Amino acid sequence: MIYMDVDELGYTPYLDMWVKEKTATFGEDYGTNLKEWVQKYLVKVLTVKRVHCHEMVKTSEIACIKCFCNLYDTLATGLKQGEEENRGDFLFYVEKWFVFCIIWSIGATVDEQSRREIDNILRDIEPMFPHSNTVYEHHINTDKKDWESWESKITQYKPVGKEFHEIIVPTIDTVRNRYLTQAILNTNTGVLLLGNSGVGKTVLVDQILLTLDQNKISFTINFSAGTSSNGT
Repeated sequence: MIYMDVDELGYTPYLDMWVKEKTATFGEDYGTNLKEWVQKYLVKVLTVKRVHCHEMVKTSEIACIKCFCNLYDTLATGLKQGEEENRGDFLFYVEKWFVFCIIWSIGATVDEQSRREIDNILRDIEPMFPHSNTVYEHHINTDKKDWESWESKITQYKPVGKEFHEIIVPTIDTVRNRYLTQAILNTNTGVLLLGNSGVGKTVLVDQILLTLDQNKISFTINFSAGTSSNGT
């Protein structure tokens, strides 16, 4: 066994193997486009993040790349070209998912101010996004195969038969965070939720745990804003 330091090895070998697997599964043209998108988007976003962005918790590039690959595998590898759909149109649709996964893997760990840097570089590369808000405020509508505001996923809410403390009004943040957390869990990957006290992290986790099937068991350990590492 030969040990290679992650800083010396970098993320390229892992990403190259992932692209080769996708090429073997979906064809040469698919793999060629993946390679182009890596250079077009991923490398540039990583550079901007490294130079101009700040993270709440420092992450390594290889960890972000692995998260990107996992998210892409669960959201984009099941896409199928329609019978009457042009191949170029289909690949552009896949490209949108590629960018979406970059936003919510590599770009997901930066703070609010740094999100503007990610937004700017992605818009400079390809003007595919709506003009309103940042790229973080949009998801991909699978019916229209185009970007759409997260607001479209908010359904009308009526708290029937609930106590006041049980009422959770859906917002862009709750809908978006639940969608992404569930997508990551579907890959059997662990999820770490970060944020200030009172933003709804515990509520989100509780809601998702309630939807688990009977073959899965959850165990809850209660912490608070005053819990220290020594206290655990």
